[in-house]
Amino acid sequence: MSNSSEIGGFDFQSNWAGNCAQRSLIHSLLLLGIPISERVAHDRTGVSKYKTLIQGTSLSSLTKAIKRCDCIPYIYKDSNEKIIRTKIDEFLINGMPVIVNAEEGTHWGVIASKESRDNYYWIDSNASGLYGRSPWTEIRDWMEHRSYYLMIGLRPKDDECFNHSIVRNFDEVYSYFDDDDLAEYWGWYLDDLSTIFDSPVESTQVISPKVFFAKYNHHIIEHVFLQHGEIGKRYIRWELSNYEKVATAHRFTVSRSKEIEAAIGLTAAMAYTVL
Repeated sequence: MSNSSEIGGFDFQSNWAGNCAQRSLIHSLLLLGIPISERVAHDRTGVSKYKTLIQGTSLSSLTKAIKRCDCIPYIYKDSNEKIIRTKIDEFLINGMPVIVNAEEGTHWGVIASKESRDNYYWIDSNASGLYGRSPWTEIRDWMEHRSYYLMIGLRPKDDECFNHSIVRNFDEVYSYFDDDDLAEYWGWYLDDLSTIFDSPVESTQVISPKVFFAKYNHHIIEHVFLQHGEIGKRYIRWELSNYEKVATAHRFTVSRSKEIEAAIGLTAAMAYTVL
């Protein structure tokens, strides 16, 4: 796992701080395949944990942070729920997450994807379950504040980010979140994989995660076990399966010319992870 121990995953907001905006920023960026830490989220909003406890985080501070994360914020505020819903659908269909203002304007949450014609996936750092799915009527009621709705769509400046967005295929990824540890450390796995897998945009000579892991799983497990036999192969397999799930979810690929290099890199990352 990455030695950048601050990288965040899908997790609850701090118990003693109202940093739902920072958590929503982290969660929406993770959906796009961009991992950042909670510290970075606070730095880029310009609001400390202490200040979030007292004053929360404003729309302007959140949009400033989105820009600092190399994304474009699209802000929509309207009293017409149909217009807002159409905008939300438009972003989700195009692989972009949406941060919404909720709970009478006191909270920030994320609409992660659209499950069906009427159901939406959400991530709420202050909800007991952290993530779930709800019909539009519940999403609407969650967002409504003084008869208007406020949302921010996130579009990466780098079009290549869309290759790794899990917004469109979130229904396939959602079952992975049954494992809370995988969800919590999602960003760590993502950070490692983004450097190990080169994922060329225009190339036919690439290997999919399915092929790569089928080919190298045994070798990686044996090498890591040789270094850390006290850990046990069961735990090593579980960690490696987490890498595979995140790589598959974000559609990482590796050039055939670099597959050995990637296997060595992942073995090194695994050796660090299981410590």
